[in-house]
Amino acid sequence: MTPFECTNVAYQTVSNGSNSTTLYAYDINTGTRTTVRTLPYAVNAVVYSPIDNYMYASRSGTPNNQIIKFGLTGDSVITVTGLEYCNNGAVTNDGYMFIANNQPIVRTRYYVLDINPNRPDTYGKLVDPTSETFPYPAKTAAPYYTSLANGASLNTSDMAYNPEDGLFYGINGPIWGGGGADPNRFKLATLDIKTGVLTLSSGLVTGGGIQGEGSAYGSVFLMERVVYMCLLTYKADIIKLI
Repeated sequence: MTPFECTNVAYQTVSNGSNSTTLYAYDINTGTRTTVRTLPYAVNAVVYSPIDNYMYASRSGTPNNQIIKFGLTGDSVITVTGLEYCNNGAVTNDGYMFIANNQPIVRTRYYVLDINPNRPDTYGKLVDPTSETFPYPAKTAAPYYTSLANGASLNTSDMAYNPEDGLFYGINGPIWGGGGADPNRFKLATLDIKTGVLTLSSGLVTGGGIQGEGSAYGSVFLMERVVYMCLLTYKADIIKLI
């Protein structure tokens, strides 16, 4: 596999159906989008690992407990015990991948996967982020997920990690996964994976056409303490949340 290079572009994946995904590169300054490659899998919750310069993603379909690792060229499959398909993804600077799903039944929990190859004992395994031990120990029995605190439910379409405060950021969507209006739509959501506490802002996120979204946004990433979001209704539009 060929690793990604550190450049001034952002990447987004777009599913082509059940069997493939197109990877695009965005120039943040110009908004220009170019095709990088097509993956022979349908994936979601894609993250870029700063540890090895590869991307990791949750594979949709069957089996649903696989992570696809890929570069500019090449890919490999990591089968993860206890994992299920997820549509939210983000990664910490030390190589822990947060993954979750905002659909019914599963939106009250999340997973943390070790994708740092420098930790061979837990690489490719789900770990316990609530442990006082660091690096986090592997989960060796069900449940392999971590529950959100206080019975909370996740309704973000994606999240981004902020290394300055150790929290994950997203925006509540206008409707719940599976249907029904979310009374907390367009609120900023922050998650502490060490405690499972999900916090919603008191005010709404406005501007950039975000409240014109009818279902969900496409992806979130953070750069220089600014959260960027790719909207679905406006196709390739990217907005900044300062």
